[in-house]
Amino acid sequence: MKKLRSVILALMFLLAGCGISSNTSSDARTYYDSLVLDTPEDAVESFISAYQRSDFPTVYLILSPRAQRAWQENYILRNWHLLIHVNSPDDPQVRTLVEETSIAGGQFEHSGQTSYEFDEIMLAAQKYGLLWVNLSGTTKVQETKPARDTVGNPATDVIVDSNQYDEELVFRTVQAPSGKWRVYQVFLPGGNEDFVPWAIPASSQ
Repeated sequence: MKKLRSVILALMFLLAGCGISSNTSSDARTYYDSLVLDTPEDAVESFISAYQRSDFPTVYLILSPRAQRAWQENYILRNWHLLIHVNSPDDPQVRTLVEETSIAGGQFEHSGQTSYEFDEIMLAAQKYGLLWVNLSGTTKVQETKPARDTVGNPATDVIVDSNQYDEELVFRTVQAPSGKWRVYQVFLPGGNEDFVPWAIPASSQ
């Protein structure tokens, strides 16, 4: 099973590099360059499309660098309650989830490569229904609003309607020096902006 997952992951990267995804553009030097991130709405739609395909390496690429660092820091510190939908870092479900990954099995070939670690954790969380953000249903971008990120830099909020939630989701996006847009946070209804990248309700913790 572990070997099969590694093969599937390798094929996913290969296919992605060939531009199979509808959210990529041609004539790009790298896979990241091929992603359609020209506007905040583009970034969110590319993020959602990858998330719904369980293409979590691409999801990680679309996260902004500071969002990636925040995820990595929480992973290193084992702040599992900020990464997956559990009540505390010591929740028994954490052990079950981690044991599902090749990281725990000592067969992980990409130690220190956070995008692979992100993919492993997200896939396992998806299997056990522990993803904080549920994008499995129908989603539709509604509008954009000016905002600020957690350190006060300009950002743009993309409001998304999802049939999985009674209230709208908010995707906070920021612009990279290249002009591309990246996802900084995903706000669940009542989400706390102190939590990055998954802005979950403080009452959940």
